[in-house]
Amino acid sequence: MKRVVYLLGAGFSAPLGIPIMSEFIRKSHKLRREHSEFAYFDDVFKEIKTVQGTGNYFRGEPFNIEEILSILEMSRRLDEGTSFSLFERYICDVVKCCTPKIEPQDLKKVRGNWDSEFFSIGSGLVNSYGCFVASLLGLTLQGRNVDVETVVKQEIEVLQANPRETAYSVVTLNYDMVLDKILSVIKGQLVEYIAPNVIRYDGMKNLPDPLKIVKVHGSVEDQSIIPPTFNKGLYLTDLPVAWGEAFDALKRANEIRIIGYSLPNSDAYIQYILKGAIIQQQELEQVDIICWDPDGKVNQRYQTFVSYPNFHFYNRKTEEYLEIVRASLKVNSERLSRDIRRIVSFDHLEDAHKKFCAE
Repeated sequence: MKRVVYLLGAGFSAPLGIPIMSEFIRKSHKLRREHSEFAYFDDVFKEIKTVQGTGNYFRGEPFNIEEILSILEMSRRLDEGTSFSLFERYICDVVKCCTPKIEPQDLKKVRGNWDSEFFSIGSGLVNSYGCFVASLLGLTLQGRNVDVETVVKQEIEVLQANPRETAYSVVTLNYDMVLDKILSVIKGQLVEYIAPNVIRYDGMKNLPDPLKIVKVHGSVEDQSIIPPTFNKGLYLTDLPVAWGEAFDALKRANEIRIIGYSLPNSDAYIQYILKGAIIQQQELEQVDIICWDPDGKVNQRYQTFVSYPNFHFYNRKTEEYLEIVRASLKVNSERLSRDIRRIVSFDHLEDAHKKFCAE
């Protein structure tokens, strides 16, 4: 069985409006103006302004939240030793507020071509993310008439995934709950948290390789996160199972597909986990990186970092990839029984990936 690992960076969630590090401060100022409950942001901004003053003495990125928090963390740990919880709360609140609502249809009263809005009403982009998750699972959705005389009203049933030749895992560096919420739309009772920030979905039950989604930096759900600072190792003891699961998935992968991760120089821990996992495995066949790179700097970093010969960098947007995945779903509305009107199959992710890479 081929094993594929998707490694998701901030650029994967960014199309939904969830800010990447360089946009975080600007978006949080906008949220403070619009929401009175974020008045405590003012205390955060005071600290940030103090750090930005170092620009008078040193070169840096004064509006990158990762660099600012790294400086603050070093100062606090070596001098005051005070809590970092205010900044963790700030990060979680910004991510939560910027995450779009995922509002599925009433699955007992859907109409027409319901697959286009199955995961969220009125948001084609969210539905593209939903199609990606459903494709990881290899699901089939079936629409059955609630009232045989009223063909436009159907009840949707999520069928179990069919056995297939590819097993998927997801290692996400993001704090958001997008994937979690989509899973809850699909079928909550088949989703299992086997450890904090490690989700397992066994669509057939007892499959040798059920889908796992590992959130190595934690989640906004419980505000248990690894802050975006230079020394993430200080926090790894809080998420040992998640990092172990990520390492295990990567070292067993035949293909690694990286989406929306720019390989920042400050993120040494991710580079080390990639190197450490790959050293221990013998079966890696391909590494594909999909990342929007308007100035060529991301590609340059990967070219310096990766020496593996079967490595490909695609300077394209996450939305393009998701749209090709969405377009690959198969709809069968012909030759069905009188009470079954529509069957949608999400079992063509490998075909979609090949098509994207060939364009």
